[in-house]
Amino acid sequence: MLADGPRLGQKEASDEPDTAPRAKSEVFFFSEENMWTRPGCSNVLNDNALCPDGRDWFGTFHGAKRSDWNGGTVNAVFVDAHVEKVRSGLKTIDNQADYSDTEFDGFEKYGWPFKTPPP
Repeated sequence: MLADGPRLGQKEASDEPDTAPRAKSEVFFFSEENMWTRPGCSNVLNDNALCPDGRDWFGTFHGAKRSDWNGGTVNAVFVDAHVEKVRSGLKTIDNQADYSDTEFDGFEKYGWPFKTPPP
């Protein structure tokens, strides 16, 4: 009779921190960047290596009003290959950076592949 607990090669749930990956439909693979700076983002199209690390942000130009080029959306391709319209986590309010919609206190949404914050 088998003892209770993990089988050979399996770990107890409490053996390591929760590093479970997000679903492929929750992590972006490719998206668009702005060609201009904005409050909180001095990087522009810098080789289109959009890294959700607090330096690069989704663009804001699709559907934006002429009076607010930082208020639109972009298209993002996710790891599962679906395409979705997304709005950047970095918002501009009264010409100031607003990080209230970012993930993990300063990262672009849908970028970090794990359910827990980066170290």
